[in-house]
Amino acid sequence: MLLLVADENFNNDIVRGLLRKKPNLDIVRVQDVGLRGAEDPVILEWAAHEGRVVLTHDAATMTYYAYERVKAGLSMPGVIEVADDLPLGQVIEDILLLVEYSNKESGKVRLFICLCDKHSQKAHVAIALSGAGGTSLLNVSAPCPSRVGYTK
Repeated sequence: MLLLVADENFNNDIVRGLLRKKPNLDIVRVQDVGLRGAEDPVILEWAAHEGRVVLTHDAATMTYYAYERVKAGLSMPGVIEVADDLPLGQVIEDILLLVEYSNKESGKVRLFICLCDKHSQKAHVAIALSGAGGTSLLNVSAPCPSRVGYTK
């Protein structure tokens, strides 16, 4: 199962909703593991050491440092960036869908960064794929979906 860590300012209603829908979900909050007030690189290092994907609303710096880790060849289990103006029910379902999908495709995708720009109405998705040849960064821009979907 995908292990998650919620950034310090991540909406706790989302965390509670995730646990309500999937009680066995392995999720911790940054403040619960002694990282209250820690800088993003410290959180990403801890998450990498623990094998956890970071849930964040921080588009300004967390994604920047995540990209830097990938470029430097450092361990980067993943970042899921969630716009803070999306409906909570949709966010909860989408995160649970990512958790489910990652279980089926484990080891192939190291990094998800999903940004939805409310001004341009474009979704910007960055995916780091890892394989025998190293890590490749793929950037995609498309109209914002109303829902995230994956085929099995």
